[in-house]
Amino acid sequence: GFTYVEADVQFTSDGVAVLLHDSTIDRTSNGSGSISAMTYAEASKYDYGSWKNTKYTGTRIPTFEEFIILCKRIGLHPYIELKQNGAYTQAQIQALVEMVKNCGMEGKVTWISFAPSYLEYVKVADSSARLGYLVSSVTSAVITTAQGLQTDTNEVFIDSSDYDADAISLCQAAGLPLEIWTINSTST
Repeated sequence: GFTYVEADVQFTSDGVAVLLHDSTIDRTSNGSGSISAMTYAEASKYDYGSWKNTKYTGTRIPTFEEFIILCKRIGLHPYIELKQNGAYTQAQIQALVEMVKNCGMEGKVTWISFAPSYLEYVKVADSSARLGYLVSSVTSAVITTAQGLQTDTNEVFIDSSDYDADAISLCQAAGLPLEIWTINSTST
């Protein structure tokens, strides 16, 4: 019943894009080590499900391509987070954008990051890509950075946990949508 899903991308040492929030597999698998220091074959040997629930025992680390194919098949719009600590190259981000295009999902994904340089790489690879600049607070400098990501054919928005009246006013004055993350209660 969901329409949107968010996932984080990391790369293995042999250049395979995988879904992983952390830079290490320590917290979410029965293994340990930096994902960028192991090959995909090495990372695939570990169990990524049992930490959450025994019914997920044996789950292997998903590739980014598998994720995009699944999103297409079941009609989910993915929010793809390029981690600030991801140390991505422009070529890696280009490869992610190409994977999205090759899977027929161009225009059906949203790219988000705390690192505007990574969003700039996406913009270069796809000038119509929907971009969300993740920030903890909305400032005039944030607005200027977000405006710099705009093209004639894309949508850029601020993605923040800051949603006070000042943040809303700054976004409205700039004509930038404001999306909110980490809402943990109905009252909020």
